[in-house]
Order: sequence, then structure tokens, then C-alpha cells
Amino acid sequence: MAPSREEIPDGKAVDELAQALLNDYNTLKPITPEQAVDKYLDAREDELTPNTLAGYDRNLGHFVRYCDKVDLENLNELGGREIDGFEKWRRKESSEKVDSLANKTMKDNLHLLQNFLTYLEKIEAVPRGTAERVDIPKLDDGEGIRDVELAIKRLKRILEHLEKYNYASREHVEIAIIAECGRRLGGVHSLDLEDAHLDGPRPYLQFSHHNDGQTRLKNDEKGEEQVNISTDLAGLLKDYIKINRVEKTIDGRKPLITTSNGRVGKSTVRSDFYSWTRPCKIDEECPEGRNPAECNAASRKNNASKCPASEAPHAARHGYLTEMLRKGVPKEILSDRCDITREILIEHYDERTPEEKRDERWDELKDKGAI
Repeated sequence: MAPSREEIPDGKAVDELAQALLNDYNTLKPITPEQAVDKYLDAREDELTPNTLAGYDRNLGHFVRYCDKVDLENLNELGGREIDGFEKWRRKESSEKVDSLANKTMKDNLHLLQNFLTYLEKIEAVPRGTAERVDIPKLDDGEGIRDVELAIKRLKRILEHLEKYNYASREHVEIAIIAECGRRLGGVHSLDLEDAHLDGPRPYLQFSHHNDGQTRLKNDEKGEEQVNISTDLAGLLKDYIKINRVEKTIDGRKPLITTSNGRVGKSTVRSDFYSWTRPCKIDEECPEGRNPAECNAASRKNNASKCPASEAPHAARHGYLTEMLRKGVPKEILSDRCDITREILIEHYDERTPEEKRDERWDELKDKGAI
């Protein structure tokens, strides 16, 4: 429907609007995408953890790549068309692993972009109102809640293969610790030799937070815990220390898991998981029907993450937590053991069916004589 005469601004109003926009543009200070990201991260350095800052840097790096792709060198010229183009490119073209990013991923990325652009408006780097042009997708109920899960049975087969062919290797202990403790990759990376209490009938690992920017726990001191382990895992760690651990001391500390360069890196642990969760790595059939001899993801460890069946360490943590819930382990115990709140545990890790939850309630009530 055509606008009424009253809705059409007169010539004077149009001229005033145009002049205001021109004045706004003239106050902008030229800035490249790279400079803008650096300024934003510097501005938030005191309020965010190093890991969060690194994540923001990676995500905003996609925006920088897009700007380079469309030859946008000065963000003063950023407008609705560029933002719309970035949203389409980010969803469909930016990832090598999937054809299209999920709504949850897009929502998280675009929330960050909007916050970034709001900051740039404040420092007069982009026109006012630019942040409002970001179109953040809405999620359906339950969308984006469930995460990837590495099934316990599959993880057991991987550990059996390592037990037989790569016993007490670095990869063996990395996977075994996360599989049994349900801890995050960062916690395993941070373990020192003195944190492994392996003698006696109740061995345990001491997970501690360190304010060095490298070996921290996600929830700082609140995540510290003495985590019980089986005597089998304790024996494996003893053999690793005796046979394969490379002796290293870094800043007065002796890392538990090492390489020839020192403490094992988080990226190395992640790469080891991607490598060993490829079905072909343990002589299982490829679910995609590929010939390993002709598959790029199978022939090179650096490409293991491109295998559709490979998983990151977090998948093992997810699988552990789900399995423990199915076995009826109290949520309070899992919360302390795995450094996770009860609310997050229920919302993101509880993959049990309604029937499984009902059976657990029945067992608890039966044990307490309530039914």
C-alpha cells in the first residue's frame, strides 16, 4: 500500500536528515577491520578470561576475512549490504567442515558481531545504527541445546585398541583421563606430575587452577577438585610416567603429560582426539563408505578433524556425563567431579529419555521406601 501524504517527509525534512547523516559520517575516524578487532579485544581484556578473548578473536577473524574478501579496508564504509553479505557468507561458505552453520552457532557469532559493532559506534568507527542491522536468528524451543556426544561403547573400543597397540602412549593417557574423569581438555593439559596420586587403594588426580594464563581451570579456584580414579587408570599413568613420559620442568613445575617441547599443548590433545576417533584409525569400517587410502582425512593426521566421524575431547566429556546420569550417579557428585553446575548438567548433558528418567526416579523412591 502506498504511503499517505502525511507519511511522506517534506523536502526540508529530507535535507535535514541527509545533512545529519553527512555530519555523522564526517565525524568517523578511519579504521581497518584488523585495527577494530584489536581495539575491541583490548577494551574487554580486563573483564574476560584469556580463553574467552581467544574465542572472540577467532570468531571476529571470520569478519576480518570477509572484509578482505570484499575489499572493505575502512569500516567507516560498513553498511547494511556488507553486513547482510557477511551473514550469508558466514553461514554457507566460511566453514570447511559443514555446508551450513547451525542456527545456534550463527546466533552466538552474530551476537558477538553486534556487540563489536556497538563498541565501534561508541568510538566513532562505524555509522550510528550499524549494530542494529545485524539480523540475529531466533532459535526454536530446544534448538542448539544438545551437544555432540561420543558414545561410551565407541570410546571403549578406542581405548581397547590403544591398550593393545599403543599402550601407555601419550594419546592413550589423554583419552583415558577424559573418558574416566569427564574433565575438560584444559584441566588435563594443566595437570602436573605432583597432581597424580597413584599409590594406595584410592588413587586420585588433583585438578588445580593456576593464574599463569596457560594452565587455568575454566571456573578458576571453584573448579579445583580431587578426582578419584580407578586403579586401572592409576596403573596406566604409572606405566606412562615410567616408560613414555618425557622429563620436563617448566617454570619450576613438572607437567604430567609432556612432549619433547614441554607440556603437551591443548591443540595437540585436540588433534590426538580427532585422530583416534576416526573409525578407520582403529580398523573399523568408514560410515561414509570411503576408501582410507584415498581419503585425505584418513591419510593425514592434520586433516583428521575433517573426518565426519571424528570428535573433539568435549564429546568424550559429554558421553561420560550422559552415561553417569544413566547409571544413576547423583548430580551433586558429577557437579563436583566434573566442574559443572547442576543446571548446566541438566540442560546441556542430560541425553536420557523420559523413560530413563522415570526409571531413575522409581529406583530412588524405592530405595528410600517412598513407594
